[in-house]
Amino acid sequence: MSDLGLLVQLQARVMTFLADLPADQLLALAQGRLSLGVLDGQDTTTTVPAVAASLVTQATPPPASTAKPRSTRRPRKAAAGTEPFDPNVVIAKLRASETVDEAFALMAGLKLKSAELKAITRVLDIPYGKNMDDTVKSIVTITVGARNKNRALRQL
Repeated sequence: MSDLGLLVQLQARVMTFLADLPADQLLALAQGRLSLGVLDGQDTTTTVPAVAASLVTQATPPPASTAKPRSTRRPRKAAAGTEPFDPNVVIAKLRASETVDEAFALMAGLKLKSAELKAITRVLDIPYGKNMDDTVKSIVTITVGARNKNRALRQL
């Protein structure tokens, strides 16, 4: 039998075992307060719930983590009533703009930060410019200017 087939069979047996556990034991298992053990297949007198109950009494608390946190900076909290920045919303508003001037006015009114402009450029798959002004110009050109040029060419 292949390793993949063995893995699938093992996963099915574990899932069957876990399905029979009460919710408190599942929670303890997920939190590391409960550990699973392997019994010899010759012990046929023990049932699955009894095995789970015996494991609960033998469980030890998980060791304290010595790993260093990735970052000591706290994430920036969003202002009350505001949602996190979504570049797709800005792009949709830009694409709804009829003229390049309207799109530039929209971008100026949003007062976007550099990180937010970078998020927009990632979604549009365009390079970030030399500075924020160049980047805004590129974004407007891609979203509105190209559409207006295409429309003008079709009318010829």
